[in-house]
Amino acid sequence: ARGRIPYRLDTGDPALDDLLSLTFDEPELDAVQSGYEIQVFGLVSAALREGRKLEANDPTVREALDRLTAYGPESDGICTIVQPGANRFESLPRETLLNITENLPGEHLGAVRCVNHQWAAHDVHLVRQANDMKARASDVEQWEPDGAQVLEDIQKLPPGYRREPLTALAGQVWSLPEGTRSATFERLLEAVLALDVADRGEPLAALARQIGSLPEGTRPAAFERLLAAVRELDVAGRGEPLAALAGRIELLPYGTRPAAFERLLAAVCELDVADRGEPLASLAGLIGLLYGDRQGAFERLLAAVRELDVAGRGKPLASLAGRIGLLYGDLQGAFERLLEAVRELDVADRGEPLTTLAGLVWTLPEETQQAVFEHLLAEVLALDVAGRGKPLDALAGQIDYLPQGTRQGASESLSAALQSR
Repeated sequence: ARGRIPYRLDTGDPALDDLLSLTFDEPELDAVQSGYEIQVFGLVSAALREGRKLEANDPTVREALDRLTAYGPESDGICTIVQPGANRFESLPRETLLNITENLPGEHLGAVRCVNHQWAAHDVHLVRQANDMKARASDVEQWEPDGAQVLEDIQKLPPGYRREPLTALAGQVWSLPEGTRSATFERLLEAVLALDVADRGEPLAALARQIGSLPEGTRPAAFERLLAAVRELDVAGRGEPLAALAGRIELLPYGTRPAAFERLLAAVCELDVADRGEPLASLAGLIGLLYGDRQGAFERLLAAVRELDVAGRGKPLASLAGRIGLLYGDLQGAFERLLEAVRELDVADRGEPLTTLAGLVWTLPEETQQAVFEHLLAEVLALDVAGRGKPLDALAGQIDYLPQGTRQGASESLSAALQSR
């Protein structure tokens, strides 16, 4: 196809159609592709990327995106628009091409499809095989006692096509007979570690979610092996499997939890700063599962949170605030240090952690409660008017817990503040 190559939708909304339409001139194609073929689903992918930048709740946009998705690269009806002239991939002997592409990680296969018609035709068959394996793995308990045969068949696929079937099979360990789960888990982990590093994240996360289905005595070793495997991933790919591991600490034997917590915290602190907030908030929620040095765990988490960009600290600080009552040591000191960290946030981000702290005044020593109440009230009044409601309500709930002689003054101060809402 020469000249102009359009890809258009007809949603009935001209503005949306323009946003989701792609039209390329022949000179642009020559300049960009240098004689390479262009596949229609490549244009569809570009349209999807643009469409997802729009308002996702708009039903018209959702309909358009659904229609685009139906023409994605995994559909059987892949259509190509080929320019004259062979590209560098087409000039390779078939056996060389297959040797290269069948050893690529999954994330690179899509790029090869976009420039090579010969591989795209071969790839359709492999994608279908992988999808069949994924469906079989997702329902493995109906077919096999231990998943061994489906795992063997998955490993016959080229490496780049194994990720999704392995992820599906990993997610079904719980459904296998108890006596076979540990052995199947180990075989799956070995199969995942044989993948390219870029393809390991999803199946490792799926395996992490199965720790609770293993015999209790084997769970700590499984946790440690998975954590070691996650730390071999590129930093950007560690977030999901680390979050899955954090959610399974409570399923470990009680005495092993503190060590697992500390090693997981160390792994989270290796992530890019922008990716640490969510897992730190999850770890903060686990303090109550620890024994012994909860205070130390709290302080180490607080230090890690304060290393984040200010805009990313709100959620983990709110999670930490909710655990102050679970500490064994200096509650007053922990409360004050957390309040100091909250003061460092942008005003718009202080409301949630202040609300949590306000609800914990009753846990502090009686002689400090009135002073803390007044300090918190001053912090709440520094918020924008629209953000004061919840923390003021939380403070109101603490008045009955204050020392008897201080309640009247606190009530009057709060009443004046409530009138400012």
